[in-house]
Amino acid sequence: MTRRLDQLPTAETMRSLTVALNDWLPVVKCGEKHRAAHKTAINYITATARADSPVSDLPGVLRQLKVKLAKEGHPAQFNRVRSSVQRFLRDTLGKRHAIYKAAPTSHRSKRRSSERITLRPLPTL
Repeated sequence: MTRRLDQLPTAETMRSLTVALNDWLPVVKCGEKHRAAHKTAINYITATARADSPVSDLPGVLRQLKVKLAKEGHPAQFNRVRSSVQRFLRDTLGKRHAIYKAAPTSHRSKRRSSERITLRPLPTL
């Protein structure tokens, strides 16, 4: 059994997810439009998470949201939420934290061959 100190819960990871996100929003350095986008992401996260979820549950909540938004046909919205979550985690825990690394990556949309953009040659003059 390998014991890893970096996986022990800390005071920051045991905080209420909703409280931590709402505390971070007013102090994050960004413009008002970007702050509104972060607020939308927080709304998605809090609607998906349990009321008593700690910050350490964030990767699992994000995975649930990824599946939900993919089923609803909104993979781009997941990417926006993921970006806000990564910013939150980077600002509060840092890029090297296990929770930051555990967050899912972007949802890549697959285009059908019929939807691919084809380039036509320019007409000769």
